Formats: sequence, C-alpha cells, structure tokens
Amino acid sequence: MSNAPQAIYSRVIGTGSYLPSRILTNADLAKLVDTSDDWIVERTGIRERHIAAEGELTSDLALVAAERALEAADLDAAEIGLIVVATTTPDRVFPSTACALQAKLGMREAMAISIVNAAVILEFKSKERLSEIKNARITLGAVAPTIVSANEAEHFLIGKTLDECVIAEAAHLAMQAARPIDDIRGSAEYRREMVGGLVSRAMSRLR
Repeated sequence: MSNAPQAIYSRVIGTGSYLPSRILTNADLAKLVDTSDDWIVERTGIRERHIAAEGELTSDLALVAAERALEAADLDAAEIGLIVVATTTPDRVFPSTACALQAKLGMREAMAISIVNAAVILEFKSKERLSEIKNARITLGAVAPTIVSANEAEHFLIGKTLDECVIAEAAHLAMQAARPIDDIRGSAEYRREMVGGLVSRAMSRLR
C-alpha cells in the first residue's frame, strides 16, 4: 500500500450572479455628457451598465448572488467555511464587505476575507509594442473608504514607455495613493505592499 499523500481536488458545484435592475445606456449618458454610443462602444465595447439603487450596497448585490449559488449547489449557508469577496467598491473600509456578507447570510462560523485589488488601463500612442503611453488610469479597491485613483502614478506614466524602472516607479506612486487601515486581518503596510505588487504585475502584463 502506498503511503503517498492523496491529492486534494476542488470543483465548482454552484454559481450565482446578480445585476441591479436599473440600466444606464450609452444613449442615457449622451444626454448627460458630450459623448455618443459609437464613441463609447468603439473604445470600450460597453453599450449599457447596471446601476445599484439608492442605499443598495455591494454586500446586498453579493447576498443575492451568493444565495443563488447556494441554491444551485444544494447547500445550506451553515455548511460554508470560507467567504472571499473581491471588489473595488466595498461597503466601507472596516469591517470588510466579506464580513458584511457573512452577517447577512448568517454564516457565524465561516471565515471572511476581502481582497485588495487594482485596475490598470493604458492607452498607447501607437499599436507598436512598447510605444509611449498616451493616457493612464489606475484605480485601487478595498484600501480606502471609496475607490481611489492613483493620480500621481497616472501623470507619471504619460509619455513614458513601459520598462522595468518606469513600472517600479509607477507602482511605488500607486502605493502612496492607497490609504489602508491596520486590523486583525493584516497591517496597513502589508496592504500597501499588495497594491504595489498588483499594479506592477498588471503593467508588466501590458508590455
């Protein structure tokens, strides 16, 4: 008989999703700002977006999606041991959105974790590889009361090409834009370092 440890596998047994009922189309946006459906679709591919209702929080959206996932998996909330929430729009800095979802689901024994995340969008002056950056947008989630724009990092990137030094400096500037807190799950410095690593990795993928 072999004494080798048995491999542990995971599989998806249920999924759930939810979108707010209010829809904002590109035509609606064109009534508010100087834009058009063609301009937005050409640059983003987006034709409409769902808008949360007044007072509707991220944890409220996650609650419906989670309940649908539990139903699809034929599981009770009490059987879940871990909740992981990734969002750029947390309910608040502390307690985390994962904890809010945990409370709404009644999962008293489940661990709840919210993930620091970052989004990087770069517009290059040409389609050539490693051309100069024309525009940059960097947003950070779960490290401040609201979504944070790393403005200094964005301004720094304009006119630059993505080499290792530029990526390192932009990541450092993005770290300074984060305003995380210390709590039992991790220190503010750890979360700030996470931001730097995420932004650096995202820009490296765009090279």
